[in-house]
Amino acid sequence: MASTDSVMPAPDPSNRRIRHDPRVCGHRLHAIDDYARVDYCIAGFRGLTDRLCQHIDSAPLLRLEQRFAAGSPLSIDLIDDALRILRMVEDELIRHSVAEVQDAVLVEQILIEMDALKEAA
Repeated sequence: MASTDSVMPAPDPSNRRIRHDPRVCGHRLHAIDDYARVDYCIAGFRGLTDRLCQHIDSAPLLRLEQRFAAGSPLSIDLIDDALRILRMVEDELIRHSVAEVQDAVLVEQILIEMDALKEAA
């Protein structure tokens, strides 16, 4: 018989930053993290890939980001195009050092925070 200690408690819905709009898709990495909007995650990843893989066209990721932001349904073709881009980016990132990727991630995070400060001002 399984122990009840190993069962994760249900997430507290009051802890969701995106609870105001049920159409918006959210994601969190760990149970203790706040939810983050998937379109924001895609935008950050797109910024990183545009910085490191400038020759790869990230338009399919932009379209996917816009669909998530609008709460629109996704099509199979759109998902396939985005997955194709993700595979290309993965192949490209393998050629970069860990330090280069970490530096690019840090720069992108700083730019995101600066944009948020501009909007707040």
